[in-house]
Amino acid sequence: MKWFKFETEDQRYKEHEPEGMLVYLGPEALKHAIVVNDFEVFQSSPECVPGGRLLEVSRQFSYRLRQ
Repeated sequence: MKWFKFETEDQRYKEHEPEGMLVYLGPEALKHAIVVNDFEVFQSSPECVPGGRLLEVSRQFSYRLRQ
């Protein structure tokens, strides 16, 4: 199983740069993508595996998978 490692960057965005970010997830990552509505319940579920990462996205935008 492959996991993605996200590292924080201490970077300031300039006014002309978009606030959002497009993240590409390959097919193997999409097999394990889960929408978490209640984090406390998710932590005790078998789907929460060690080494996983949470990726927070804004609900005000719509997201589409691109091929």
